[in-house]
Amino acid sequence: AIEFPWDADYRGRQRDDGAWDVMLSKLERHKREHGDCRVPSKDKELANWVRDQRKRKATMPADRKERLNAIEFPWDADYRGRQRDDGAWDVMLSKLERHKREHGDCRVPSKDKELANWVRDQRKRKATMPADRKERLNAIEFPWD
Repeated sequence: AIEFPWDADYRGRQRDDGAWDVMLSKLERHKREHGDCRVPSKDKELANWVRDQRKRKATMPADRKERLNAIEFPWDADYRGRQRDDGAWDVMLSKLERHKREHGDCRVPSKDKELANWVRDQRKRKATMPADRKERLNAIEFPWD
């Protein structure tokens, strides 16, 4: 019989090898020194780990979420660590609503580069998008395909 390591990561390492705790300690140290969990990209290892925690939030064990919450981890931040909820999303939604009123649909031509890129990004983010944002897009009959 083949002994398959069910509790290994994609590199074959044991998931519970303490690496997560080591990275959390690095993030805690960063927060003590800088006052926040915004890790610059020059600290590639920690910046990538922080990004990965955001991506894994839905499947992360509750105890890990609690430990990140305890240090005020910004779950809803962009790749630079800035809060996503800075009003920019609402501004772009308003532009899309205006486009729909004027043109009858949410199909934005590529010549409106900013709005077209935003629409494309919403489609890409559908799986991880907060439910309230999906609802707001669905309310204006946003074409997800």
